[in-house]
Amino acid sequence: MSTKFSEMKLKHKIIFKFFDIMRTSNIHRLYNTKKSPKLTSDFKLVYFCGAEGINYLNASLVSIHKYWNTLPEILIISDGTPLEKIQSQLVPWPKKVDLISWKEAADHFRNTGNKDLADYAQNELWGKKYVSILYCAAQFPLLYSDTDILWFADPQKKLPLTHPVLKMGNDILHCYSNEMLEALNLTALNNQAPLNAGLIFANGDFSAYPGWVSICKYLKEKADFRTEQTSFAILNKYFNPEDFFSLDEVLIKINDEYSFQFTRKAHKHILARHYVNMKSTTFWRDFMYMLAKK
Repeated sequence: MSTKFSEMKLKHKIIFKFFDIMRTSNIHRLYNTKKSPKLTSDFKLVYFCGAEGINYLNASLVSIHKYWNTLPEILIISDGTPLEKIQSQLVPWPKKVDLISWKEAADHFRNTGNKDLADYAQNELWGKKYVSILYCAAQFPLLYSDTDILWFADPQKKLPLTHPVLKMGNDILHCYSNEMLEALNLTALNNQAPLNAGLIFANGDFSAYPGWVSICKYLKEKADFRTEQTSFAILNKYFNPEDFFSLDEVLIKINDEYSFQFTRKAHKHILARHYVNMKSTTFWRDFMYMLAKK
């Protein structure tokens, strides 16, 4: 092993350890989210979160408080983590905050005759997220954000007014369940722009999709970790096929894991960045820059 390679490997270990300390240090407490004169957003912001994601959730909320023109009411859906645990660690928020369990959504579908979706949520972690978003979207317009998304601008003007509507973010690769697409005769989805379920604007009931029963049946019988994203992509392509958040709006990139350059320096006009596969380093690097900037 060359000396240069050994030095680089050591550098990467130091960087990773440094940002891991940032992750567990509650550094978000340095920013005051208690008060704000900002108006309330026209939609609710929804997160799906467990014990491992609470620090990311808090950092994401700080970025919203810092950069959005309005502030949303928040709904946090627990993956099974006790609601009291999430509530006790959540940053103060100047708008209404609700917390529910994924079981509320699953029970709704079971009680209204869709046992397939309820079973999907019972058996698959991302199924819990899937049914919860559908359940909430039928009641109010929502912007769903994964906890590993930091915000750099208000997305309000990018949200469609149609109904029903489901708008996802662009991805850099097709990360779908090919088995599901083949079973539903939807493999053509792989020839269109890839979509990511980390950011979703949703409003309405999507059961009018012609293949709805087939989707639900498949999700019950052959769920895996990619079926949630695949199902959302199917609905996005049906209800508003040409509308999604582009990579120029919601950035996904995987080539700066050990860089110290602030994302916004090279991408000045993005709304947000989704830190897929790299949140242990780049997420906390950018969050530190956010806290340092006025």
